[in-house]
Amino acid sequence: MTVRGEVDAANSRALSEYVERQIAGWPRLVLDLSGVDFFGTSGFSTLHHINVICAQYRATWALVVGPQLRRFLKICDPDNLLPLEESVPN
Repeated sequence: MTVRGEVDAANSRALSEYVERQIAGWPRLVLDLSGVDFFGTSGFSTLHHINVICAQYRATWALVVGPQLRRFLKICDPDNLLPLEESVPN
C-alpha cells in the first residue's frame, strides 16, 4: 500500500480505517510512506494502530519511509517497535 502527500489529523484516521478494511485475509502488508511530504504527530498514533490491526489479523507488516520520516521515527519510536525497512521488500 503506497501513501503519498500528507498524513495529518485530517486524514490519519481514514488511513488506519482503510488499512483495517484491506488487511483481512492478507498475510502481509507493506506500507510505503516514502512519498509522504508531511507527517503529523497524529500519524504516529495511526502507525501504532496499524501495528495493532496487523497483530489482530495475524499479518506481518513492513513500513518504508523517506529520510525525513525516518528521523521523526527515531525520536518518537526509540525502541524500534515499528517494523521499518530500507526499501519495499519483495
